[in-house]
Amino acid sequence: LQACLQKELERSETRYKLAQRSALIGSWEWVIDSSTVYWSEEMYALLGKKPGEFIPTSSTFLEYICPEDRADVRKMIEEAFASKSSFAFEFRTSDENGNQKWLSSKGSVISGSDGEPSVASGTVQDVTELKTAHLELEELNRSLEKLVEERTADLRQREMMYRALFENSNDGIFLIMP
Repeated sequence: LQACLQKELERSETRYKLAQRSALIGSWEWVIDSSTVYWSEEMYALLGKKPGEFIPTSSTFLEYICPEDRADVRKMIEEAFASKSSFAFEFRTSDENGNQKWLSSKGSVISGSDGEPSVASGTVQDVTELKTAHLELEELNRSLEKLVEERTADLRQREMMYRALFENSNDGIFLIMP
């Protein structure tokens, strides 16, 4: 029975790793009392690292966030701890070659019997393709809005010109309907 359970546990772990790798999702857990931090293999991979390269700590994660996003992320984490609630935020990270990617983090803070935060856990997902498409769509929308504004201004100008021509004309204009 023990061997069977061990085999099933190994298969389950394999499926778990495959699911995380396929979805570009890493998971993490921070046991606050013992300052123990766990990162899944995919969590390391999302940050361009390998398990065993370093030992993750509660502050390690912030080091991988682009400096421009760090203060906002720190604030969201602090708010989640203060309210002992869930959180979600997006941030940028860069690898050693300067390639930037967007990651989305979701998680929650769990309180212990004393009411204080005892465990924080969550996921981080690579949303670079989605975020890039969203940013491109926003840019296209801005370009389209600018074109509409320009075309509307052009039509107004032409309308004023034709109206002035019509109102100041000494010739009669008839519209014959068939």
